[in-house]
Amino acid sequence: MPSKQRAWWLLGLVAACLLLANALPAWQKLWFVTETGRISSSNTLTALLLMGLYLRWHPARALLIILTGLSLLVTVFALSYPHPGHMLGYAITAPLHLVALAVLLFSTDIRHYLAGRQRSAQS
Repeated sequence: MPSKQRAWWLLGLVAACLLLANALPAWQKLWFVTETGRISSSNTLTALLLMGLYLRWHPARALLIILTGLSLLVTVFALSYPHPGHMLGYAITAPLHLVALAVLLFSTDIRHYLAGRQRSAQS
């Protein structure tokens, strides 16, 4: 499979993980907080940064790494905090954030895909 096609599949995996992790609090609020609690996520920012990745905007990768790392940090903190209940949502989103972060950090195909625009712009 060509590198560009692998990069698109990996970007699809990252997009699915991040969009699902951001949509879960809206669908199942009680998995995260009590009925009177409030939780929100950055759906619009994540969608814009994912579009930036597909359009080969190079800073989108670094910004998504930072955003996903912070989300994972908050999730791990919420899981480690000793409180009863409301752990299911965090237990589901933690692996999703971890997979997305690992792919963004360690995928050479995504790095080459993003570098392709810079090479074509320099020509």
